Amino acid sequence: KQVTHIVPVGFTKEKLIEGIKQFPFHKIILVLGKEEVSGERRARRTAKEIERAFKDIAEVEYLYVDKEDVLNASLELIKAIKRERSEGREVMLNASGSLRNLSIACYISALLSNAKIYTTISKYEDGEVVGVEKVVPIPFIPIRDVSDEQMEILKALKREAPSIDELIYRMKPEIRKGSNEHNSERARVSHHLRKLKKWGLVDTEKAGKNLRIRLTKLGKVYVAGRGG
Repeated sequence: KQVTHIVPVGFTKEKLIEGIKQFPFHKIILVLGKEEVSGERRARRTAKEIERAFKDIAEVEYLYVDKEDVLNASLELIKAIKRERSEGREVMLNASGSLRNLSIACYISALLSNAKIYTTISKYEDGEVVGVEKVVPIPFIPIRDVSDEQMEILKALKREAPSIDELIYRMKPEIRKGSNEHNSERARVSHHLRKLKKWGLVDTEKAGKNLRIRLTKLGKVYVAGRGG
C-alpha cells in the first residue's frame, strides 16, 4: 500500500527529511501557512529544499493552511487525510518541525481520523541539526471518556495486579472468590480490560495460570489527568 506523509514545515529540513526516510513513502504533502509573514518565508525556502530532496523519488504537493487557527488547520489536515485515503493510500503525519499551532493541529487531526503521527529526536553535530537520533510514535489519548466502571479499574491498577482475582479484591473485597457473584464480576472486569487494552491504557501478560495487569505509560497519564 502506498504511503503519504503530511509534513508541516518549519525551519529545519534535516529532521523532516530523515524522519520521512524512516518509513515507506510515495507521496509527501508539505504544509505551509497561507500568510507570507517573515518566518513563513523561511519555512517556504525550507519546503523547497525538502521538495528537491524527494522530487525524483516521490510525488510532492503543497497544502496551505491558517497556522493561527488551530481548528481550521485541523479541518484542512483532516480533509487532506480523507482525500489521500479515498485514493487508497495510508497516511502518516510528521510533527517534527512544525511552527506555531500546527503541531497541535496535527495531533487533533490524527486523533480524530485515526492516522499515525510521529515526531523525531534531533541528532546534533557542533550544535547543528544533522539528522535524527530516532523516530518517536505519538500515542493517542482515547477520544471517548472511559466509563466510571473502567475508571475504577484503572485507579485500582496504580499498582500492578498479579491477577484478575487480585484486581477484583482491590475494588470489591467483600466478594467471596468462587461465588456466583465473583464469577459475574470476573466476566465484567475481563470485558472492560479487553477494551482498555485495545485503547492502549492497560497491558496484560500471562504468568502461569494468571494474567498480570498493569497500566501502560499512556494509562498512567490518563489516570493522572482524569482520574484524580
